[in-house]
Amino acid sequence: MADDPIDYNAFNAWDSFGATLMLGISPAIINYVFNEHDIGSSIVLAAVGLIVSLIVLLLALITRWKIIGTLVNLMGWILTILYGIIGGYMWYTQGKDSPPKHQASEEQKS
Repeated sequence: MADDPIDYNAFNAWDSFGATLMLGISPAIINYVFNEHDIGSSIVLAAVGLIVSLIVLLLALITRWKIIGTLVNLMGWILTILYGIIGGYMWYTQGKDSPPKHQASEEQKS
């Protein structure tokens, strides 16, 4: 009875890696979608996300600290809300500053 109950919702090292990888890849996807399919900077952002997630995996495997899963979960909540706000703002403001590409090219032809 003195044993702590098992928390089946806690993140282990591989859960932390997967969650961090998804959170790290999201800015690359947002960049690709809203910055005219800029592949170069999207690849750089995805590489940074992969490196961060590998660092989290190594840290979680080596130390076995339970706080890592908790922190990844907390950052997941915060970043998901932040990414939603940024994505909504980018979607709302997309195309308001400049005309669409097909209209701009037609205007240049005349």
